[in-house]
Amino acid sequence: MDIYEGTACEGCPSHDRCTRGKKRTVQVDSREPFRDSMRAKLSSDAGRETYMKRQGASEPVHGDDQKNKGWTQHHLRGLAKAQGEFLLIRIATNLAKIIKYRSPEILAMA
Repeated sequence: MDIYEGTACEGCPSHDRCTRGKKRTVQVDSREPFRDSMRAKLSSDAGRETYMKRQGASEPVHGDDQKNKGWTQHHLRGLAKAQGEFLLIRIATNLAKIIKYRSPEILAMA
């Protein structure tokens, strides 16, 4: 985030309407162009349709991980280790689904 300060605020005729402090400061977030492009994507018809598909497919799984399993962040450093940790979380989730929905079938095969 960049912060810009006014340089000629004391003699400015609009000073009283512009700021209550000695100088006016403006904060500019360097990520704002990315947010704007994502807003534009999501406001289009194709973007809304894509997000609606994602919302039903992946978001509930992440919510379950965070709220029910208490997994909110990676504990290992490095991309390979973080990917391995995430893979273990997905395996645990899939095994839980198999046990919940297919356990009678699995027990019948034994």
